[in-house]
Amino acid sequence: MPCTIGHEFSGTIVEVGEGLSNFKVGQKVAVEPCISDATCEECKEGFPVMCGNLAVVGFSGWDGGGGMAEYVCLPPKNIHVVPDSMSVEVAALVEPLTVPWRAIKASGFKAGQSALVLGAGPIGLMTILCLQAFGAGKILVSDLAKGRLELAQSLGAEHVFDPTRDDVGQISKGICDGRGPHVVFECAGVQSSLSTAFAAVRKRGTVLGLALWESKATIDPNEIVLWQIKYVGILPYVPGDFQEVIKAIAAGKIYRPERLISAKIPVEDVVSKGFELLLNDKSNAVKVLVEPLSNSTSVGNK
Repeated sequence: MPCTIGHEFSGTIVEVGEGLSNFKVGQKVAVEPCISDATCEECKEGFPVMCGNLAVVGFSGWDGGGGMAEYVCLPPKNIHVVPDSMSVEVAALVEPLTVPWRAIKASGFKAGQSALVLGAGPIGLMTILCLQAFGAGKILVSDLAKGRLELAQSLGAEHVFDPTRDDVGQISKGICDGRGPHVVFECAGVQSSLSTAFAAVRKRGTVLGLALWESKATIDPNEIVLWQIKYVGILPYVPGDFQEVIKAIAAGKIYRPERLISAKIPVEDVVSKGFELLLNDKSNAVKVLVEPLSNSTSVGNK
């Protein structure tokens, strides 16, 4: 069934359903795209993104429109009002920011601890911003693209590495007290990155898997058993994460996420100037914001 794409987006309320007193026309909102049935065991246990009847706005199962539409109809639990001071552009970044936010919380990360981020794509770069909000000590980042590494440094990474030149595992251990980082965030989804994660992390440390993989990978179970390493997979957000991220942005703890916006284009240019930019300039392009209509205040983010 065809659908209007776009699942990372924000907008402005233009109409409110009957009896919804918590929302007002004109309020700016960030959208939570995962729509669950709220009745299955996963939903009841607080993990609606694992719902067996999950619909995702902009992907499948939802006919109320996606982020690149002029108007979208959504359940009230899937919209989150943002402060008047927050732009719709920044509000469009809330959804992807909740992914590393959830991962950091799930890792048990504590202020002052060290972290290695493998892969400086959009989620990896957002992980840097969220780590700063959690009071990280040393933040290390590895990526193949020079432009991404430069951006990572500007966002707050203390050390950056090119894995084609650097032994990331050994260097990371040396930087982090000879033991390695407390937590490694694997955001690349390739075998070499996963191997580096286990080579770098300290004993009794944690490896967080945030990437979706295109192929199967291998790990050495003895590394997990002998060194008591936790390997944790993470899906996006649980209830409460959106509000926490919105508050962190408003308070300046997640500092100036708009720095990740590479371009802002009208919807008619989404292929020629949007998709092409992301495909052909992976070293520099991070997030491209799409305006559904030139006179619309809704903003879609891809």
